[in-house]
Amino acid sequence: MVVFYDVCRPLSISAALGQHKTDRRVADDVAEKGGFIMGWSALIPTDLRTWISRRRALRELEDLQKQEEWSLALDDGNLINRAKVALASGDRTAAQCFWQEALLRYPLFAGSSHDSLEVLLGLQRFDEAEAMMLDAQQRIRDPFYAEGYAMVAERRGDIEEAIRRWSGVRKRFPGYWMSYVHGAGCLCQAGQLEAAEELSEQAINRFPNEIRTWLGSARTAEHRRDWPTAIRRWQTVCEKFQHVQGDVGVARGLEGLGRIEEAEERLKDAQTRRPLVAEIAIALARLADQRGDKEEAVLRWADTQRRFPLLPFGYQGGFRQLMEMDRHIDAGAILLAAIRRFPTEAWPAVEYALLAHTRQDWAVAATRWAAVRASWPDRRDGYLRGIEASAALGHQEEVVQLRIQYERRFAP
Repeated sequence: MVVFYDVCRPLSISAALGQHKTDRRVADDVAEKGGFIMGWSALIPTDLRTWISRRRALRELEDLQKQEEWSLALDDGNLINRAKVALASGDRTAAQCFWQEALLRYPLFAGSSHDSLEVLLGLQRFDEAEAMMLDAQQRIRDPFYAEGYAMVAERRGDIEEAIRRWSGVRKRFPGYWMSYVHGAGCLCQAGQLEAAEELSEQAINRFPNEIRTWLGSARTAEHRRDWPTAIRRWQTVCEKFQHVQGDVGVARGLEGLGRIEEAEERLKDAQTRRPLVAEIAIALARLADQRGDKEEAVLRWADTQRRFPLLPFGYQGGFRQLMEMDRHIDAGAILLAAIRRFPTEAWPAVEYALLAHTRQDWAVAATRWAAVRASWPDRRDGYLRGIEASAALGHQEEVVQLRIQYERRFAP
């Protein structure tokens, strides 16, 4: 058994006790037993006893830390999870606050939790996420942190660097699927479609029972516009994994081949089996527009909105469809419904202001841009478009004030 005396010089227990001219027989007996007899504790040098006490205290703290991390990981109410929930609901300000508080209250857990990466990427704090992944890789041998390091580059938009990092992950951890799927996705973004296909083939051959390799390989085929291969892979997703994305993907492949009616039939059949899947309703609405039936597309977007009122897609698709048909009043009604349904999201209010702006209804546009500035003061368009509307109305004082506000807020 080895201890450290004076921190830097390694000594056995028996040697440490022997240095102080204790009973060698007792010292050796104590050393052999790997511990200290209570009655002989006075024989232990004071500095050695202090070191041992500190080591014990450190071990106790480490045990407490592990217990806390375990309990935090199981607690859905921990601050990191609350930051994730806030991000999912679009409340970035709350997410920032929860994350900062988590760093203060349990920095070690925040620095190693898998959920922390999701929070930092959602907040676009890429440098912080990158530093966390690098630090964790040095302390913990877990492929998650190498994958996270590559994911930071991918989400930042540095695709060439992401390709390099995903390649490094495959070399270090060849038995994990993520580096193959995301590596192929990045190669597609970089226009390296043949390399992406080769990597996708490796993925489905190495991990034939992992659905995400099939999803990724089907998307690679779509990027290459190899519709027969895409359909075949999406069909595997259907048959092998019974996943609804397979039906949607097969329909997309049929659409790519110009077989619109077959695609619609496939989706309608899927919708009877899975009526609560939003992707199917969205795809059906889009296909109606694709084949030129605008009125049917409007009805299907309305159906999507009715079926999934808490999702924005039905509102957004219906609004765009009506705008293409120059039905501005109906489009405005959808935006008003979206503003009421999604009060924390900027897009319906911005589109509502743009609707008046496009019609050159300057008084209404100025009022709506003022509402955008009040709720989202960090949006540049609220000021710039507001200046245009006020100038068109001849309100020069308001134009001057808005320019001053803009310069103060967005000064370099």
